[in-house]
Amino acid sequence: LADRPVMVLDPMLATGGSMEYTIRLLTDRGAADVLPHTPLGAPGGITSAGRRAWRWEGEMAEIAEACADAGLSPASVDAARELFGRWRDHRDEAGLTLADLLQALVTRPA
Repeated sequence: LADRPVMVLDPMLATGGSMEYTIRLLTDRGAADVLPHTPLGAPGGITSAGRRAWRWEGEMAEIAEACADAGLSPASVDAARELFGRWRDHRDEAGLTLADLLQALVTRPA
């Protein structure tokens, strides 16, 4: 790891704990050039993903089913599926603002 750059991709940074842990793990193993990347850490990244996220709803349902079949709790994956489903109304909406997207994510569908 010491002779090449390592990119750490965290799809959505919340507290930064996972990113910090991963970078520490890599540097402890000799990584010298660690590049953190968080596409959804910036408002533009969130709204950009929001226009496409509805496409992941079906995949999350399949992953939740596989977790349940393996005896694992599908709760977190099911929550992701529901969240992506809420973005469906905003698919490919070019003028989507961060405020509008966040409001859609916290509003339960009727």
